[in-house]
Amino acid sequence: MKISVLGDGGWGTALAVLLKNKGLDVWLWGAFKEDIEAIKKAGENKKFLPGFKIPKNYSAYKRDASCVRRR
Repeated sequence: MKISVLGDGGWGTALAVLLKNKGLDVWLWGAFKEDIEAIKKAGENKKFLPGFKIPKNYSAYKRDASCVRRR
């Protein structure tokens, strides 16, 4: 199962990291490419969740609609 968290704000980031730490396949969607790239580069969401480090093995960021599947 793949889980998509829509929104890379503080709550979305924290939820995505929590679920990833539980071993789930998680994608974090963000509307702005530069915000997603900043999170990847810094290893934290300095804009909305400063001081909360994202684990190195966490690489589940998407910026496009591929993390949303229609049925």
